[in-house]
Amino acid sequence: MTRNLIVLLCSVVLSIVSGGATAWWMTRDLVKPAPEISEAPKNAPLISTATQVVALGTIEPAGGVIQLGAPPGDRIHVLSIREGSTVSAQQVVAELDSLKLREAERDVAAATLAAAKAQEPSAMALGNAQLTQAEAGLLMSDSHSVDVDAQRKRLEQLRLTADAAQSEYQRVASLDDAIISAQSREKMRLAAGQAALEVKVAQQSLDRADKTLPQEHLVAEAKVKAAEADKQRQMALLQITTLEKQLALAEARLDASRVFTPEDGVILKVLMRAGEPTGASAIAWMANLDAMVVLAEVYENDIRQVQRGQKVTIAADAWLDPNTKKSREIKGTVDYVGQIVARNQVQSVNPVDRGDARVVPVRINICREDRAVAAKWIRLQVRVTIDTGSKPTESADPCAPEPAPHR
Repeated sequence: MTRNLIVLLCSVVLSIVSGGATAWWMTRDLVKPAPEISEAPKNAPLISTATQVVALGTIEPAGGVIQLGAPPGDRIHVLSIREGSTVSAQQVVAELDSLKLREAERDVAAATLAAAKAQEPSAMALGNAQLTQAEAGLLMSDSHSVDVDAQRKRLEQLRLTADAAQSEYQRVASLDDAIISAQSREKMRLAAGQAALEVKVAQQSLDRADKTLPQEHLVAEAKVKAAEADKQRQMALLQITTLEKQLALAEARLDASRVFTPEDGVILKVLMRAGEPTGASAIAWMANLDAMVVLAEVYENDIRQVQRGQKVTIAADAWLDPNTKKSREIKGTVDYVGQIVARNQVQSVNPVDRGDARVVPVRINICREDRAVAAKWIRLQVRVTIDTGSKPTESADPCAPEPAPHR
């Protein structure tokens, strides 16, 4: 019995010792001291206070990263850029295989337009000559109306003369031969008949003119309109306006065979090479690095503390000095606070932080003196600390130091 008791006691002691060893082994990592924030700013938990809001973000150019592309169905012929090269606005960075064909189309369109413009003076002169001739016919028609008025006045005069001759003949017709000779009477009768005949002929001529004059005028006006229309038709046949638009279209298609940079900047990445087909992806990425920002994601519970113009401190693991174990910090100011709440896109490597947090986007302008540091690595993940206790500023340069108080 004593032997069994001893065995039982030994078993209990061994169980206690092994359990303690196991517990020590499982908890040995928990007793290690937490790293300082300055040594690993991105690994530290995102804990905000009443005077500061901490969040993650990425460094971006203020104008964003621009993707340079080309229309699909073509192929790169010449690529004149490389990563890190500086480019200016409207600089040609690539030429496509279709460039030669587009240049030929442009030259044909330009030559056709030049030929049409060379014919324009002669076509204009011919049209003006025909129009002048038609207008002269219209003037002649108007002059005929003046002749008709003269004929009408002459007819009135002839009627008066005929009436006078007829009255004179009737007065002497009943007189005795002793008073007037038969020869004189006959002469007066012939004169009255001649006057009546002239009145009749003049009346017929006037009637004929009254009938034909309106028709002549209408014909003359029609000829003027026809000459104007023919002039316009001859100018339209040259198709100068259409040819100008075709030339502009050819030049636009020629420009589409080149890839231009929209603004000054730096080539960040070249994605394609000469000979590759276009349309599948962008040819290159570029950005203007003169102004840099941080696109931060602030927890929805902390966003009420953030205002435009507040000062910000920015840190990153990439700026950690291996000798001093200190991270370089750059400065900035809050420029814009978003209004849409969404899931976070920037993931923290600290297991304490939530991976599916609801955040609000906040754009932070990086100060001018720190932009060169920020521009070294685009889309670098950083940790921002927003000083919610700082006074928001609306100055033109919010990163400028505050003026010293007057004494």
